[in-house]
Amino acid sequence: MVRKNVRMNVLIVEPDGALRARRVAAFADAGHRAVSTSHADKALSLLRRRSFDLMLVDPFAERDPNLSILVVSRVSAPYCRIVLLTASTLFVSGELFSILPASIDILRAPIADRDLIIFCEETRMRLSA
Repeated sequence: MVRKNVRMNVLIVEPDGALRARRVAAFADAGHRAVSTSHADKALSLLRRRSFDLMLVDPFAERDPNLSILVVSRVSAPYCRIVLLTASTLFVSGELFSILPASIDILRAPIADRDLIIFCEETRMRLSA
């Protein structure tokens, strides 16, 4: 279900191998190109070498929160939209919005893959308009 003019190159950063594989398959089934990695350092390396329209990441997924990927990715890939998909309750009152760049969308996990893809497509279309 690719929306008109919305084919995306997506980078998925997810430590859970099964969830990562499921998301890659879901984006591919929707007509998008998806690349995945399990670690933020590898994601930054990929962002330096390739062009991505969107990165899905949860910097709180590992034991030590890794917010540096959000800041460094702004320099390495300034045109890559970041969707922070998290189940973390560290910032329940919206504090996260005040410390992150405006180019980041935040979604609360869990979310169905279909709904996630629709959100990402709509985000991409909004930025292209």
